[in-house]
Amino acid sequence: MQLSVCVDGNFFVTFCRNYFDDKFKDIFMEVYLERSHNLEKNLRTILRNISWRKIIGPNEKVLIKPNFCTHHLENGVTTNIDLLKSLVDIVSKRTSNVVIGETHSVGKKFEKLIESFDVGCDFINLSNVDSYCHTGVSGTYNLPMLASESKIINVPVLKTHTLTGVTMGIKNIFGLIQDKNKSKYHYKIHEVLVDLVKAIPPDINILDASNCHSDIELLLASRDVVSLDIAGCNLLGLDPLSIKHIALLSNIDNKVEIQGDSYEDLKLHAKIPIPDRVEKIAMYLQGNVLTRKILGLPGVYYTAKKIKKRL
Repeated sequence: MQLSVCVDGNFFVTFCRNYFDDKFKDIFMEVYLERSHNLEKNLRTILRNISWRKIIGPNEKVLIKPNFCTHHLENGVTTNIDLLKSLVDIVSKRTSNVVIGETHSVGKKFEKLIESFDVGCDFINLSNVDSYCHTGVSGTYNLPMLASESKIINVPVLKTHTLTGVTMGIKNIFGLIQDKNKSKYHYKIHEVLVDLVKAIPPDINILDASNCHSDIELLLASRDVVSLDIAGCNLLGLDPLSIKHIALLSNIDNKVEIQGDSYEDLKLHAKIPIPDRVEKIAMYLQGNVLTRKILGLPGVYYTAKKIKKRL
């Protein structure tokens, strides 16, 4: 199966998916790219292109999942607040049951995140809502019941990452795990991501690449999260199949071919950051059952975090 990308205001990605039932295979998944100087205009256009109203019905529950890996909001690191405001405004005209949700994590103080957050709908801590236990191939996860009951709009940021190579749509679903200490999954992160995408496939995916170019507001969108990440890798100048979790979730036999206009004028030639020695040691320790349990103890874990910061 050949994967082809045609860039000219939008582009299309074709590949054979293997993370749903066979009846879903061999279908064309569309990924749209919009670039202009107007973020809201881009958002409205790509939502229209993916026929979002056919996905979200009147008064249907909608959970918007941004990327807030820290309580320090910064474009290019966390999801653009203006983008979220526009998204809430658009979707709220379709349904009043819209919330933005994020879970606890060691890297952020949730109360500070809430203090600086006002986008026109409720912002909830998904670690504190009702949960259910999902057992996948690679682990067991506590996930918010709200995610299974809602249409999910996944709004990640286009970034590279020392642990996963890239962090886009698929990696953003990792943030639905309710545990505050998510590092216990790091030693098998790619396989965990496969489990999560199978358990909670997002309905709409909007990739915030608004900070990738100083003169252009750039967004990508797709109904399919794997297609989105493949497109994001192409935008960054990276081979999608070099990213293990993307390779595990797709079945692409031929070389990627880009047809039409390219991304060359954006000059996005990303390099995946190499883990430092401390990170490598942490990964090694997490890979051992005994040391993983020890690191899972609250006092030990926070002490290790402090030592890492000093190093």
